[in-house]
Amino acid sequence: MRVLITGFCPSESHPVNTSYEVKNALKPNIEGIELICEDLISSYQHPLDYIEMLIEKHHPDVFICMGQALRREVISLEKVGINYQDEDRDWAVDEDGFVPKDRPIIEGGPDAFFTNLPIQNMLRHMKEEGFPCEISLTAGAIGCNNALYSVLYLIRTKYPDMLGGFIHVPAHHQHPRRIGKSYDTEYLARGVEAALKGLLD
Repeated sequence: MRVLITGFCPSESHPVNTSYEVKNALKPNIEGIELICEDLISSYQHPLDYIEMLIEKHHPDVFICMGQALRREVISLEKVGINYQDEDRDWAVDEDGFVPKDRPIIEGGPDAFFTNLPIQNMLRHMKEEGFPCEISLTAGAIGCNNALYSVLYLIRTKYPDMLGGFIHVPAHHQHPRRIGKSYDTEYLARGVEAALKGLLD
């Protein structure tokens, strides 16, 4: 199985991003999974272009995006992506300097998509290996949800045989904006790898 997994590049609004560090700490092969790691940029106005470029480059069986959730204290498997963008912090710009305000990700697109990842299996593998984890029903309304909805939109419209979804990771110990509990980067990477084993059940 060929799995493409991304972490968000450090940016002006998020100069440190745990998902980027965790992505870099993942092993290239996990029990029958070939893992391909790529950076993801945040683009609110053109959300599909970069993601589709990665799909065409690697032709994965599974596309999983990762992002950081600094207020969470567990690894979260996202269930649903919504067709909505809204950011109330003017400094939280994307790569083009754009801040979304109360707008759809895809004009005329469905209101929401559920992931087609086997997230219950993925959750079980993490629990069995002792990692703190949950299934989440919200990926927010900015960069992380933007990536999740975009991947699922492409699956429904162009790549029906591909699986896709999103994993949120909490802060690592060195994150300057950590709020609650934090973890070692290597520990979080091993937790994500445990989740990926659930793809093979």
